[in-house]
Amino acid sequence: MPRSSPREFAKAAEDAQAPNEAPKLSPGGEGYEKLDQTPEAVEVLEKLMSEYNEIIGNATRVEDVAADCWGALFFVIVHDLPQLLSGDIDLVGKVRIVFSLVVFSINLLIQGTLLYFICKLLMLPSMLAAQNVYRDFSDKAFSDGSVSVELFDSMSSVHKGDICGLALSQALFVRVIIFLWITTNVSEFKDIYTKLKETLAMPILPAGLDRRLMVRDNPETPEKEVYVVCMTTRVKVILCILIFTPKVVIAVFLMAAGSLWLLAAEKITDLILNSLALAFVTQIDELICQVFFPPFFIQDLANMAIACQEYEHNSALQAARQLKSFAYSSLVLVSTILVVELAIRFQPVIPDYHGTDVATVCFPYLESQVPWCLPGQVDCFIES
Repeated sequence: MPRSSPREFAKAAEDAQAPNEAPKLSPGGEGYEKLDQTPEAVEVLEKLMSEYNEIIGNATRVEDVAADCWGALFFVIVHDLPQLLSGDIDLVGKVRIVFSLVVFSINLLIQGTLLYFICKLLMLPSMLAAQNVYRDFSDKAFSDGSVSVELFDSMSSVHKGDICGLALSQALFVRVIIFLWITTNVSEFKDIYTKLKETLAMPILPAGLDRRLMVRDNPETPEKEVYVVCMTTRVKVILCILIFTPKVVIAVFLMAAGSLWLLAAEKITDLILNSLALAFVTQIDELICQVFFPPFFIQDLANMAIACQEYEHNSALQAARQLKSFAYSSLVLVSTILVVELAIRFQPVIPDYHGTDVATVCFPYLESQVPWCLPGQVDCFIES
């Protein structure tokens, strides 16, 4: 069933919410005690619920939560833990908390292990191999500090193929591959930034209201639609520590280690295969979620979203926001290109790498490496 629109949700939530039907007042937000039915307490509750309903009424922009291990932890923090603290959680919820934390820990362990072994067993050996190839090239093809075409021609075909097959020897191609790899990580950074910005901008749950009111289910739909409409400051801090910070750290290390591994590729075929392997690594948290989480929980994650506050409806402000979006996108594009160029120009794989010297001898060599039979030829092995 398609998800209802945020405005329908907001209207239904306001219609369904009556002051005396709200979860009982919780002084300081620390407990879940029953409301003292005095006129003063009822008046306070009505004021708090009026503020809360105003938050719901403006929660009309939806930012989906990813259906992965990180999204599962987000679900547990904002949905299940408040129910656990209130004593209003069933056995399924308790099992979901434990299972999600276990799977999340496994996901972190796997990603940390992969980062470590990518650096130790892939990146560093590849850097050593590339440096050995370039050292051999420097010993055999350089004379008086510059490359000699005659000395290069005297090298064996194997050694020529090694130096000309290095990823760094293919200036344009390696830039394209590194650009695509960094773009993959930039997409992750943008997603983290967007969700972090919306999380920090979420309205604070009115002090004294039950923390279970941070999330709302649309009462007009049979499916469970979990909308996060507000948060406590404590929940925001927990999300930043447990979700956003680890995601940024992993993405930064993966981008750096992956870029060095690609730059150190000994052959162009390795460059392609390594980039595909890295793309697989970025999908691990989604893979673990899809394989090990129960289908109903995956559906719950798909139906969960952050209901952000609506922008002010003003044509001038809307145009300004759109222009700002184009400026932001332009900044991201330029920054990505700049990072690619800096990564190649200041690469630590082969210090003091003379790309021009390599291109001088490798370009003619690679031009000569054509097959005996081109596509369509059938008589290339027949002697004249």
